[in-house]
Amino acid sequence: MGESLQMQVQGEAKAPVLVYLPGLHGDWHYNAGLRLALQGRVRLVELAYPRDPAWKLEDYVQAIEAALVGAGIGAGWLLGESFGSQVAWGLIGRAESQQAGGKPHFQPRGLVLAGGFVRYPLMWGVRLVRGTHQSLPMAAVAALLRAYLGLLRWRHRQAAHVQQSLQQHQDFQLQELARQAILSRYDIILAHDHRPLARRTQFPVYYLTGFWDLIVPWFLVQPWLRRHCPGYRGWRLVWNSEHNILGFQPRTSAEQILAWMKACGEPVS
Repeated sequence: MGESLQMQVQGEAKAPVLVYLPGLHGDWHYNAGLRLALQGRVRLVELAYPRDPAWKLEDYVQAIEAALVGAGIGAGWLLGESFGSQVAWGLIGRAESQQAGGKPHFQPRGLVLAGGFVRYPLMWGVRLVRGTHQSLPMAAVAALLRAYLGLLRWRHRQAAHVQQSLQQHQDFQLQELARQAILSRYDIILAHDHRPLARRTQFPVYYLTGFWDLIVPWFLVQPWLRRHCPGYRGWRLVWNSEHNILGFQPRTSAEQILAWMKACGEPVS
């Protein structure tokens, strides 16, 4: 991983496609448990963002679309985790405009927001967290990251593959460039409002969240989706999880995502 977009694909070519778009952390290292829990029942496409603070949302969208189309992946479900939901909405908007112009594009077939959102409901909170993140010494940022990863390691203490992936994530993130890239992703959240797009989205949209999510308050996100998004089909609130629901409850997350895809007619084995 480094300063260019990375993509890895696992699963049979004929299986339904699920594209994982990571959160602010920007890579797939939290995803080892979910990857195993999916058991190859989908064609899992995982992205890792470049550590480039200059990237805007349009850069993410265009690069991801080019990577997907270049790999022969023309359609599939999007799994937008936290900040990744903003990239997902960007891809949906891009598909809309490209289709209108008769141009090649990736066609979303469904969307799962995992601790995600349309427009972040408390913008002052984004500014506060961004400012704090920017002002902290890198040593303090590293200590906080190690503490959180320690919790995840304890949670997955019997899964060696998850332990290894979390160590790789720690090595990847404990650099100033990674922090600058994350700060720029806060700016993307502040700059974009996808509510008009969500109001005309017709394909299936689901919401997966943890009860103890203190980062994206589900009680402000789910009611808006239910009232305003015509594609909204339902949600799952997992009581014993926090914001990182895919990493903290991978088995529950995988079972729910597969059930939603199957309910919408996808040939999940």
